Amino acid sequence: MEVDVTDLRRTNLMEVVEKLARQHNLDINDASAREAIAGLFANEIQEVVANPIRVFGWRTEAMFAFVVASLGKIQVLKGEDAGLLVSGTAVTPPDYRVLLNTGTQLLVEVKNWSPRGVVPKPFRIRSVDAERLQAYSRAFGIELRFAIYWRQVNLWTLTRVDDFEQVGDKLQIALTDAMKRSTMCDLGDFMVGAEPPLSLRLESERPIQLPEHGNVGFRVGRASLSSGGVEIESEFERQLAWYFMLYGSWTAFRQEPIVQGNEFLGVENLVEPEEWEPSQGFAFLGSLSSMISNVFRSRTTKDDRVSFLSPQGDPATFGVFIPDDYQGDVLRLWRFHQQPNRE
Repeated sequence: MEVDVTDLRRTNLMEVVEKLARQHNLDINDASAREAIAGLFANEIQEVVANPIRVFGWRTEAMFAFVVASLGKIQVLKGEDAGLLVSGTAVTPPDYRVLLNTGTQLLVEVKNWSPRGVVPKPFRIRSVDAERLQAYSRAFGIELRFAIYWRQVNLWTLTRVDDFEQVGDKLQIALTDAMKRSTMCDLGDFMVGAEPPLSLRLESERPIQLPEHGNVGFRVGRASLSSGGVEIESEFERQLAWYFMLYGSWTAFRQEPIVQGNEFLGVENLVEPEEWEPSQGFAFLGSLSSMISNVFRSRTTKDDRVSFLSPQGDPATFGVFIPDDYQGDVLRLWRFHQQPNRE
């Protein structure tokens, strides 16, 4: 999926310039006025950077676009809340308009939800804000959905307005209900399982006699990837395995020396879940949307701080494409496509 980002950003920049010039009655043909606009723009940037809630919100909005593009089930995704808006009623445009491969259109409002506390609290939105979004949705006859990023657990849910419950002057939905009713499958999301462990084996160029203690120097003569203890031969399967090792949810990492007799042969780097049941044959690596989000977060964070609102690169390249008829020779995968349940 090709994504033209540059022209859209140039348009958004001119919208900011136009807004500042209009608010402060500045002539954009005047050099001193342009310098004033640049100063005002710098002040706005400073205000945004100083507000982490807004920074995380904008980054999450950009992350959703990368997730959807990488899942590969859409024809078009367009920012909906930019540009001039004229309306006879109180409306709020949502963040995105999405055209699925099926021809269905959706309007999507993206929300970053990261409340304090060990257990994620229900997501809440003011009823008046939700109604303005719904009014826009009704005006165009396109269904509105909320894409909520539950930051504490690195999880996306996609729910309808009627999935929420009214509590006072707010609408809310708990994480458990959002997961149960989520329609992320409409965007091509699914959960992936594989047989642990996944490992990267680095073999020494030659056997090395082990000393009683001290330093051991070696050069890698061969590197290989394996799944469940079996070496992966297919290049495509190796790419999948490497992606899952880097961005999947398995967090138990260990390094084991490869020793035969008194000779050092190499080292094996293994990744697996903290706990799993071997008798079932697989363990969950997480959902594709969560893995794509891990890629996005790794490329927009520096020293544990948000350094970019969106990364460089084609949004469609942040995931892995797994054909519907995929049958791995070694890397066997289990794919679970969750359907929404509103009962």
